[in-house]
Amino acid sequence: PPIATPLYSPAASEVDKRQICILLTKELAVSPFNNLVVSLAIVDNLFLLSSVLYHIAHPFELEIRNTYIYKKMFASFLYPLRSITMCCSTYMTVILGLDRYNSVCQPSKYNSTIKTTSPILYVIRYTVPVIFFSVVFNIPKFFELEIEEQIDSYDIKNFNMTTINYSTTYALVKTDLRNNQTYVFWYVNAASFLVTYFIPLICLIYLNRNIYQGRKNFLKRQLQRRRCSAAVAHLVNLSLIHISEPTRRYAI
Repeated sequence: PPIATPLYSPAASEVDKRQICILLTKELAVSPFNNLVVSLAIVDNLFLLSSVLYHIAHPFELEIRNTYIYKKMFASFLYPLRSITMCCSTYMTVILGLDRYNSVCQPSKYNSTIKTTSPILYVIRYTVPVIFFSVVFNIPKFFELEIEEQIDSYDIKNFNMTTINYSTTYALVKTDLRNNQTYVFWYVNAASFLVTYFIPLICLIYLNRNIYQGRKNFLKRQLQRRRCSAAVAHLVNLSLIHISEPTRRYAI
């Protein structure tokens, strides 16, 4: 008789692949950790974009760097935005460590929070305070630079006549706030070091140490459970063998 072979349909296979992709996408979308990673990626891209716009005009000697519009945008937008996004990126990394800490060291509380909170609300609860703090901390950056109009004059001699021409240029200069030594010491040096370097570093060291210790304890408990299960299974097997021995003798 002919052997029945399963039918293969490329269209059905493509549908299965699409369904799997949709399921994986939904699974990733409901993961709070993945949403936090996406938020961090957005902040990092904003930081890279602001850094490119911050530095691109000078190495390539673009004419736009001498215009009033670029100077104004640099002082009022690019310069503060770069500091804000860097601060956001730093503390979003700390938030990721905090999320992993809660999932490893406080799994029951973490799981209950995940089940009772929507993924978007969970991300907003962490990202909004970080953005708010980064903006508030870097508000003085908006007042550190200003545009100074400089008028240069030069003489042009033409036969017996001398013509004086004037040209206007715009320069970025430090404001009185930025030149204040007290401000430079306490905000630019001390506060910036503590907020953007020291505190995040201490937080990450503490969180990662506890994550490592919690993961180590979890694996140790899991190994002990496996050993206990293996010991119980071994005792059960011995008991069954011992019980079955009299039956065998009686049967003989």
